[in-house]
Amino acid sequence: MARSAPPHITAQRGFPRKRRPCRHPHKRGMRGRGPSYMMAERVKRPRRQGTGVAMEPDDESYSPSGFDWGLIASAALTGSYFLAVLVLGTLPEASSGRLIASTAALAAGAGLGLASFPLTLRLLAERPGTRGRPSSWMGWVAAVGQSASAVGMFLAPDGLAPLAQGASLLFVTWALAAAGCRFAELPLRRRIVDTAASTSLACLATTVLVLFGPPAAYAAMSVMPFVAATCGARGRSDPPTEGDDALTGEAPGMPTAATSGGRAAFAPFFILAVLFYSAAWALGASFAEGDSPFMEMAGLAGAVAAIGLLSLQKARTGFVQDANSAYMPAPLSIAAGFLALALGGQPWTPVASALLGAGYGLFFVYFWIVVGNHVQKFEWSPADALAKGLAPLVAGLAAGLCLTAAAEATDLGTGTVSTIGMFLVSLGLWTTTRGKVYANEPGEAASVFEAAPPALPECEPAAKDPVDALADACGLSKRETEITRLIAKGRNVPFICDELFIAKSTVQTHIKHIYAKTGASTRQELIDLLERGSQ
Repeated sequence: MARSAPPHITAQRGFPRKRRPCRHPHKRGMRGRGPSYMMAERVKRPRRQGTGVAMEPDDESYSPSGFDWGLIASAALTGSYFLAVLVLGTLPEASSGRLIASTAALAAGAGLGLASFPLTLRLLAERPGTRGRPSSWMGWVAAVGQSASAVGMFLAPDGLAPLAQGASLLFVTWALAAAGCRFAELPLRRRIVDTAASTSLACLATTVLVLFGPPAAYAAMSVMPFVAATCGARGRSDPPTEGDDALTGEAPGMPTAATSGGRAAFAPFFILAVLFYSAAWALGASFAEGDSPFMEMAGLAGAVAAIGLLSLQKARTGFVQDANSAYMPAPLSIAAGFLALALGGQPWTPVASALLGAGYGLFFVYFWIVVGNHVQKFEWSPADALAKGLAPLVAGLAAGLCLTAAAEATDLGTGTVSTIGMFLVSLGLWTTTRGKVYANEPGEAASVFEAAPPALPECEPAAKDPVDALADACGLSKRETEITRLIAKGRNVPFICDELFIAKSTVQTHIKHIYAKTGASTRQELIDLLERGSQ
């Protein structure tokens, strides 16, 4: 008779628990007495009716009921308001000479908002019980400001309209940064899916606003901020309580504006890449769309189609396994858009608008994911990271609008504008190829553009990392060292699966080997070994 395979092998092969061809510790009165590495990770989870099998957090996270629909709706409405301010407030006025004043007001308002947001959160972090998170009153203040600005953009005369546009950018950047702080706390896969969903919905909502046009669009914009604030308040991305981290896939050590006080320090190449791509899209989109709502809708529809097609292509692997999957088509799509713009004529202009929107939509998804990765890997302050990440994006948009105004004033042809846009795309592509493009490589020093954590002062000798010391002493492999480092930070098995892109059974097997090599039998004993090694 053939010998049965070991239990951990049959588990990986996918045998149901009741049909595994070997004895299992849950049988014959031994329920609850599994191996020590399994007992260390055992938590109380809801069970599927009639099976007695614990529900895995990944199943719940990827079902429609597992998404944070409140956060997705809030971010989508905020993003739609931001796009509507650009489309309805500035781009139709490119030929009237008001674009420079509007652009200056938008840049000033966005700069003031991005500068005041982290400062406000640092003040809130000093108050007990706030943990430095964006408070609900901040969302409602931003909503009131956005609503009043929308009414002002419609009712104000031409001379005062730029002031209303600047005020709208001040408050909408607050709302965007607050949503980004909540996105940065999500596990990687949930953050990727939520980012793609919210970006697509924002483009769809903006398409509806452009279709109706003023005054209906401004009336809707005056209501959207309050709906976004309500959805954000009803979202379920609050910090998990003790014992909830395994169910939601979030660890209690996730960064917040108060617990991770490190100042963000993005690499210069990352800042330049965001600046160049944003300027290229603003130049191409404003020049191609002009005063035609149909062209604006073509650009927004292109962004939705690109994100949707990429989502369908990567659906079997949980949308994208790394942010680079969203970045790779972006430069090609933007460059193809400028090529179609250079051809000119009615058949090619809508194609150019759609390709430009598709490329920048994918780049924004990539950008939003990368900022959250930096926050979690380097333990930066989310508020500071979002403010410094959105600053080059807004600056690039302003620079692109200024180039559009200059092109309109000097009567530049589409060929010249396309050449300038292709040059900006080549600069953005050059900055990204000089560093690591992959944003989700495991390891402490992995980064998009090799941005390293702050180095120790030269006067203090750098002590050896206790995890590396334990790995050298016990002969841990590279993957086992990475898992040990995450365990030491308080991360649970679902979070490790999302961070390293490996199956849960693989993580448990690695943990078993770690315990066998180090002599520990539980997670706490392993942490105690690391603490003794650091002393």
